[in-house]
Parts: sequence; C-alpha cells; structure tokens
Amino acid sequence: MVSNAIIIVNYNKKELLEKCLVSIFLMEYDDFVVFVVDNGSEDGSIEMVRDKFSQVRMIKMGYNSGFCKANNVGIQKAIDMGCENVIILNNDTEVDNFFLSKLITEVDKRKSIEMVAPKILYFSNKDKIDSAGMLITSDGMATNRLLDKKSEEANDKCEVFCPTGAAALFTVDVLNDIKQDGMFFDEDYEYYFEDLDIGWRARLRGWRCVYVPDSIVYHHKNATSEAYSKFIAFYTNRNMFYNLIKNYPLIFFWRALFLSLMRYPYLLLLALFKKGTVSKFKSNMNGKDLVIVTIRGLYDVIKHSINLFNKRKYIQSRKIKTDFSEWFKKYGIGFFESK
Repeated sequence: MVSNAIIIVNYNKKELLEKCLVSIFLMEYDDFVVFVVDNGSEDGSIEMVRDKFSQVRMIKMGYNSGFCKANNVGIQKAIDMGCENVIILNNDTEVDNFFLSKLITEVDKRKSIEMVAPKILYFSNKDKIDSAGMLITSDGMATNRLLDKKSEEANDKCEVFCPTGAAALFTVDVLNDIKQDGMFFDEDYEYYFEDLDIGWRARLRGWRCVYVPDSIVYHHKNATSEAYSKFIAFYTNRNMFYNLIKNYPLIFFWRALFLSLMRYPYLLLLALFKKGTVSKFKSNMNGKDLVIVTIRGLYDVIKHSINLFNKRKYIQSRKIKTDFSEWFKKYGIGFFESK
C-alpha cells in the first residue's frame, strides 16, 4: 500500500506541469502516488501526462472547478486508497530530490505535528525565499514567512502557524478531523487563502505545523495567475473576510473586523504615496478597478454571511482552548508591517 499521495491541480499549464512531474520522479524516494487533477485543460496537458507519465493517476474534472474543489477530489481519492499523508503541490513548482523524504520524517503524531511546511524558493532566484511557512495578521490575512529574504536566513527547523498551499503536507488524520460539509478545503474560497483557512481550522483543533528547511521546492511565482491582478485582488480581499468570520475566536474577531475595515483608508494612503503592496496592484490596474473588485468582494461577503456564520458556529464549537494571543505573538506579523 502506498503511504503518500501528491496532489497537483492543473489548468492549461502543460509545460510547467511536465517540469514539475519530471522533478517528482527524480526524487530519492518512491513511496508515493501522484494524482493530477485537471480542470478542463485544452492545451494538451492530459495527453502529455498520458504519453510521458503513465504512472500518474489522472483525474479529469472536465471544467475549471477551481483550486479547492479539484484538490478535494484528489484528497478523497488518496484517502480511499489508504494513504496516510497528502502533499498538496502547485503545478508551477519543481522539487528537490529530498523534498518528500524530508517532509515525511517530520510528522510526529505524539506531538500532534501533522502539517509540514517545506522551504519554498523562487525558481528565478534560488537564493531567495518565497515561503518558509505562513504568518498570520490581526486583520484576517496572512503573508509568507521570511518572504524575499535570503535562503540562508531560513535554515532552522521550527514550528510555524501553517504551510502555504503551494507545497504542503497534511496527514489524513488532520484532514479528516477538519472536514466540514464534505469538504477538506472550503470550496467557497475557490482561490487564495484556502491554505490559511485550512491552517486555522487545524490549529483550532490542536494540530501543529513544523517548517523543514531541508525539504526544498522551487516556485515559478504567479506563473498560473498574473501577479497583482484584479483576479488576485478580488479573491484575497474577499477571502480575508471569509477567514476572520469563520476562524477568529470572538475577541480577536471583533478586533480583526475593525482592522480589516480600517485597512481601506490606510491602503488608500499607501497608494497615494506609492508605497506597499497596494502600489503594485495599482501599477497593473487603475483606481476604479481596485474600487470595483473591493466592492464586489464585500458584496460576496454580505451575500454569503449566513453561510459563513453557520460555518463559524461549527468551527468555534469544536476548538480546543489555548492562548490564542500567543499565536499572534509567535506566528504573527504586525498590521502595518504586513501591508
């Protein structure tokens, strides 16, 4: 029986997917199965996998189902096979030879360590960090830990809040424990912050995550969606509210809600002075576009508010009591620093 399943969601990225698969099958480890969940590609991706990687299990969705639903289908297939661990991997990544073996060795059920985050470096600059786990913010968002720092600054193994969805290991135990309404990843998120949401839900149940610097992934950053686009602006803005409504314990919920609303005048100020992340979005779209995607996101939050609060009721009723303020101290980043 195979112990580990690698799930790769793909949509019209044949060349990147092929490079990703080549790197996987060069690994110094063979106890794994690969599922490619294809979201209706029309670029020959399916045929390429069939012709070059016969050992890959192809799941054809037939349409663009989104990142979350496609991963959920793959995860369920892995569980049905009897796998113990699920590795979520972006199709725009390439892995080091010891990527999987180093991840697996860090799972420690006795200590509830059932999420593992690898070191993710930029493919275009392999000495520069894309992610070393995730940092949470007080307004419902998150950012990649040690983003844009040199690789040598992230060589210490440590506990982190959760892994990023570009490359992450979850045990089947944690996935089954946080499953809600038949879903592992919340399909209402569609794209972006779905990894943060699953991290929050796992943390609230007492599961922990460790960062492993010897497990290395190279990321073709934003190769599957344009950097600082309207697409990213919409989903990150909307899903920030989804996250804080569902997952933030009560006292932190009210603070996060206040800060998330105060975020808009602060971002406007940054845009005027061409500072921060918002200035990068503004270089790709005009102010009107930013306002429109923001309003669309808020409308979606209001439209789905009853559903979100129903999910919150379930999640909060199952949380294990802990010192949540310590999370923001140990695994958090300041409001102003994160913008």
